[in-house]
Amino acid sequence: MAIIQFDCLMPDSDTEALAQRFTQLSHLITRDGKAETAQVTHNANPTVPTEIITQLRAQLHQEHHPPTHVTMHRYVVHLTVVTGSLNQVAMLYARLLTPPANLPHNAVAAENENECEIPARYPWTVQIIPSSW
Repeated sequence: MAIIQFDCLMPDSDTEALAQRFTQLSHLITRDGKAETAQVTHNANPTVPTEIITQLRAQLHQEHHPPTHVTMHRYVVHLTVVTGSLNQVAMLYARLLTPPANLPHNAVAAENENECEIPARYPWTVQIIPSSW
């Protein structure tokens, strides 16, 4: 079983909606044959290294007007029989956390990636654990 684990720093009030979006995407991934099964679990207040929490808090303060109460949440996707790239599947889930950027049609303008970036909805990290581990 392969695992894709997202650790997110976010308001508790948003966790149920995000869990539903992860579950909806899991249904699409299995429907489209990218994996045989895709099950999502949510863990409130997981054990996360202090350095990661510090980094995510700094990112939150830099990119957003942070809410007064945010906590760590972990969304774990358990996948069986993944077809294709596990990294590509992880990036599909990552789109739930990062809004799409509007890229300019001018190739020269698009080269400056920093101008095109949009902050993630919530600071997050991802860990991908292939099934062979």
